Amino acid sequence: INKTSTHVAVLIKRGQEIARATNRVGSRSRGAGWSDCTIHAERNVVKELGDNEKLNGATLYVFRISRCRTKSGIEKITNSEPCYDCHLFLTKCHEKYGLRKVLYTTLYYSVAQFKELDFNERPIRKDPLDLHKML
Repeated sequence: INKTSTHVAVLIKRGQEIARATNRVGSRSRGAGWSDCTIHAERNVVKELGDNEKLNGATLYVFRISRCRTKSGIEKITNSEPCYDCHLFLTKCHEKYGLRKVLYTTLYYSVAQFKELDFNERPIRKDPLDLHKML
């Protein structure tokens, strides 16, 4: 798989990192229901945590590292707004398990900064391009 970027999710609780994960291919061990599907960093970090009850009071930081480098050779931090499904998943983690907040990177005038996910705002599902309309 040729990835142009890597999403990283880090859970912090009481100033300590309690779990870290990235997006990756395959959601199970090879040979035990291996899937070519990806698991997003937001879900993967909760999976790595192991116990959903540990989410209570934690803050999740999500950022994306682009493989495109700046002129000085440093990897770029780019937009990492959670997708529709991850937004719903994180809202459930907030409501059911007490996840305190989610901060994700966004670009503001080409400068990466963290933005807080609004659990009260329902995400809009982005439909894939309808190729029939284009023909």
